[in-house]
Amino acid sequence: DGFAFLDKISFDAFNESTVLEKNIFLHKERFGKLPEVVITDNIYGTRENRRMLSEKKVKASLMPLGRRQKEKAGDIKWIKKKQRERNRIEGIIGNGKNNYGLGRILYKIAGGEEILVRLGLSAMNLSTALARI
Repeated sequence: DGFAFLDKISFDAFNESTVLEKNIFLHKERFGKLPEVVITDNIYGTRENRRMLSEKKVKASLMPLGRRQKEKAGDIKWIKKKQRERNRIEGIIGNGKNNYGLGRILYKIAGGEEILVRLGLSAMNLSTALARI
């Protein structure tokens, strides 16, 4: 709904696909239920993540592994539609970087960089909430 949440912050290189299960858990904790759909980029499409999402009965907008099959053409259309929705979400991140200072954190201060990110996200979320009033 246009709101942004910070679940993990790290200035070190790491593979984002390893935190998907934790983020699903945090979503359930935050909203009281599992998400119906997870819209991600392809890096999250590991076999382990696919298995976990399948077990939790969460639909994912990931391209199927292997060769395309003709009977799955409708699924491909659905995935592409969800990926277009993801572009809107990426735009929210870009807006935070351009207009709320999230792209200007150039140095680390003993925990201060997380405060700067959280302040920027708070300003974004307040702006979103005020726009709906």
